[in-house]
Amino acid sequence: MSATRVEHYEAQMRRLAQRLSTEAGLVRWVASGSLVRRSTVCGKPGCRCQAEPPRPHGPYWQWTKKVAGKTVTRRLSDAEARLFQKWVGDRQRLRATLAAMEDVSDKAAALLVKSAASSPRTATRRSRASR
Repeated sequence: MSATRVEHYEAQMRRLAQRLSTEAGLVRWVASGSLVRRSTVCGKPGCRCQAEPPRPHGPYWQWTKKVAGKTVTRRLSDAEARLFQKWVGDRQRLRATLAAMEDVSDKAAALLVKSAASSPRTATRRSRASR
């Protein structure tokens, strides 16, 4: 039964590896972080953002990421935001595929280790090593 499951995981891994290869071939640039569209209020008395009802400034595109443990934020133009949307999305898709590959590998490894531990050849090696 476990051999069938290992074969299933191997087939699943081949599909994921093919998907990762395809996705990586389509990706030119990647960016970490997050991209949001945000409106702001300035706090200046008499400004439109302080009126009733308030009319905040923006909306503005904002890209945020961590660099050396510090949060770095950059305001982007619409053209820059379109680029970053693709780059951040591509990175997220690649990471999701890698995470799926790790999950399948973990499941297969558990079966393969269990199978190797119960094989007669491994048991013989263990008994010789304990002498």
